[in-house]
Amino acid sequence: MLISSVSNPKIKEILALKDKKGRHLMRAFIAEGAKLIADIPNGTDVSQYILREDFNLDTFRFQPEAEILTVSKSVFDKISDVETPQGIAAVVKIAERSSDHSRNALILDRIRDPGNLGTLLRSAAAFDFFNVLLINCADTYSQKTVRASMGGIFKLNITETTDDAEIQKFIPSDIYRFIGLDIGGEEISGFSRCGDTLKTALIVGSEADGMSDYLSEKCSIELSIGMSNGIESLNAAAAGSIAMFYLRSLMSGGRLS
Repeated sequence: MLISSVSNPKIKEILALKDKKGRHLMRAFIAEGAKLIADIPNGTDVSQYILREDFNLDTFRFQPEAEILTVSKSVFDKISDVETPQGIAAVVKIAERSSDHSRNALILDRIRDPGNLGTLLRSAAAFDFFNVLLINCADTYSQKTVRASMGGIFKLNITETTDDAEIQKFIPSDIYRFIGLDIGGEEISGFSRCGDTLKTALIVGSEADGMSDYLSEKCSIELSIGMSNGIESLNAAAAGSIAMFYLRSLMSGGRLS
């Protein structure tokens, strides 16, 4: 059946997910775009697929238990937030947080740009910083952040909080070594060895203000990224991604636990 009205009850629920309050109440978000949706891992709780009436179904793989809704172009345009929609979106349930402390962590402090936040989530997934704590950041599950994560958001254990003092609850200091990124820190290329078996928790602060004083005090070391040609700083997404890559390289070499 083709749905051609935004007054349809199912469409009204989906449209409510465009708002942060709706996402919070329904514990779900919208993912949009053929590649992003094709990259959703098996086992992810996809409740609905929304297909524009002209979308080509022939080569697409759907989660078997999800509902498939076919909608008119005008309805799909209301759901989409991109200029040139590809004709497919999905409603994805927000995963429950796990308590897996066997993997490294990323702590993001007041990253307010959704594009930067999504990029950092993508890098965290790429470099196996599985546990992600977001403190007063941009909306994690907005369509722009989800899109910028390029599928990374589906592969992470994400917690959101507004209180940096909750860090101990989610990233305990008896399990993690806290490493902060700061322009005045030790050059990261000279950082090569740690003498314990703690997992790594990398802290990336806002571009304007850096880490909060509370988080800075938690760090056992602060690192910086050396630059050339008079460039004084990188944005948070670039700096955090480089640091995660470098720290993962140390782990792979067996020099950092």
